[in-house]
Amino acid sequence: MDSASFLEFYEHTLLAFKDLAPHQKKHLQDIQRFDEVHLSAPAGAGKTFVAVQRVIDALTEETEKAPAHVLYVAPTVELTYYFIQWMIVRLASQAESRLVSEINELLQRMVVLHSPYQALLSPRLDEKDRRITLEVAGSIDTFGLTVMDESHNLYAEGVDQGILADLKSRRRLLLSDESQAATVSTRFPEMHRANLREVVRSTRQIVLGARSFRSDTGAVTSTGTDGPPLKSYLFDASDAKGEFELYAQHVADAMGTLQMHIPTSVSTNDSR
Repeated sequence: MDSASFLEFYEHTLLAFKDLAPHQKKHLQDIQRFDEVHLSAPAGAGKTFVAVQRVIDALTEETEKAPAHVLYVAPTVELTYYFIQWMIVRLASQAESRLVSEINELLQRMVVLHSPYQALLSPRLDEKDRRITLEVAGSIDTFGLTVMDESHNLYAEGVDQGILADLKSRRRLLLSDESQAATVSTRFPEMHRANLREVVRSTRQIVLGARSFRSDTGAVTSTGTDGPPLKSYLFDASDAKGEFELYAQHVADAMGTLQMHIPTSVSTNDSR
């Protein structure tokens, strides 16, 4: 079996999941009950998966007034594209007959904002080559829902939130990674807190290995398999002249180890 092809197929399968895990469904119901929610979770628990479904529900829900617009905020344009891609795949999987024009009709009510948080953009799926593009969005008085992804970055000290403070929204959903949010916890606005504690994207070995680096004592479990043993890359950077370069070198070593176990297929006609 080609391991690289299998993992690409596996990723696509994960994106296309139609059903949330039981604990994710519970938290989604809580999120729908409150106007202001802060959803935190360790990496791999599926907070983005829950947020994607919340956005889809907001875009497709029937209202007496005009359909609500949704604002998605992210620290990088790459994360913005990733979220939109995931949302489009889920929209298509939930209704296999859904046309590109129907998806674009929903996307017309979605607006994104990424660092430096100065311009509102509207996503669109190109019908010809199936590429996602971002176009300048029009002015919107009030959003029905605002989702702030990786919000620990947004509320970090010294971060300029640009035009975000001037935008109005009836409901807000903050997403944060527990391992990175400890230093900015006091800067988060007061709102209902929800915590995902079951990791669905990592093996039990990974969850166990990450426990030492967690900033809280909350119990985190994995719904996955045991998985292979972990290979650790521990080092002391306190005396290093270039901490970034040292860290990058160890990351490169780790990626090299992965490449040995999961080789990428290259066609014999590929000239790269």
